[in-house]
Amino acid sequence: MIISLLLAHSMVSLVFFLAALVFYSMHHALGALAGAILMGANLVLLVWTWGQIIQKKSVALAVGVIVFKYAILILLIIQLVGKELVHPISFFFGLLSLLPTLGWLAFREHERLKTYG
Repeated sequence: MIISLLLAHSMVSLVFFLAALVFYSMHHALGALAGAILMGANLVLLVWTWGQIIQKKSVALAVGVIVFKYAILILLIIQLVGKELVHPISFFFGLLSLLPTLGWLAFREHERLKTYG
């Protein structure tokens, strides 16, 4: 599951990066890539941690993961945008790369369930 997730997100991230590079500039493209990498890491961490939580059935682990993961995510976003290391608009579009990735994975899972029941 994580491999197909990474592959799908890598393809979407590459499209976002190339679109920003062709239509804007390298600074915009790197901002979009930074946002896409951050969302990709967030998504992989989310899948892995929820797998661990479900296996162990620990509410405390779930709460800890949610609190610390999102606190770290917010701090990273504030640092990247606040210090102007990335262009805010292109970074935002990089963060949005999660939506087509999830849409493609949901469509693929729907087709798999429709075929195999």
